[in-house]
Amino acid sequence: MQEKLLKYFQRIMPLSQEEIAAIVETMEIKHYKKGTVLLREGQISSEAYFVLDGCVRQYYLVNGEEKTNNFFTEEQWVVSI
Repeated sequence: MQEKLLKYFQRIMPLSQEEIAAIVETMEIKHYKKGTVLLREGQISSEAYFVLDGCVRQYYLVNGEEKTNNFFTEEQWVVSI
C-alpha cells in the first residue's frame, strides 16, 4: 500500500530520496472495515484521507434518512471542510 501512495505522488512530480523518506516516515496507513463511519454528524473533522483501495461514501441525513451525495474511490482524497 505504501508503494501505491508513493507512485501517486511521483506521477504529480519527481521525488528526491529525502522526500520519499519523509513521506514514508510520516504516513500512517489505516485499514477500515466496510461500514465504518469516519465522521458523524456534528463532529469536526481533523483528518484527511487518501483512498488506496476501496470506496468511501459521503452522505447526509434528511429526517433520519441517508442521502448519498458522493463516492470517493482509489487515488482520491477525502476531506470534510
